[in-house]
Amino acid sequence: MGKVLLEAMAHEKPVIAARVDGIPHYVTDMENGLLFEKENAADLAQRLRMVLANPQLSAALGKRGRERLRSQLSEQEYVRCFNLMIEQVLVQKQQ
Repeated sequence: MGKVLLEAMAHEKPVIAARVDGIPHYVTDMENGLLFEKENAADLAQRLRMVLANPQLSAALGKRGRERLRSQLSEQEYVRCFNLMIEQVLVQKQQ
């Protein structure tokens, strides 16, 4: 996943991304961004038209993206999840 998705969320910009790899883990269609089918230019164009034609949708996607970034993708959350993973590995290794 490109860092640009997180940067867009941080600046409350609407995210439009392909539904590939780990991107749908970070971007939920119509919630905090828009997803299009990979290699589908018509789907991408339709999503771009949606955002350009609807400033309210664009603002809402941007706002929810920033909220998601702050609540679930912050540095503190990353550290918490990383520590949890380390603890789980250590517990499994002791068994």
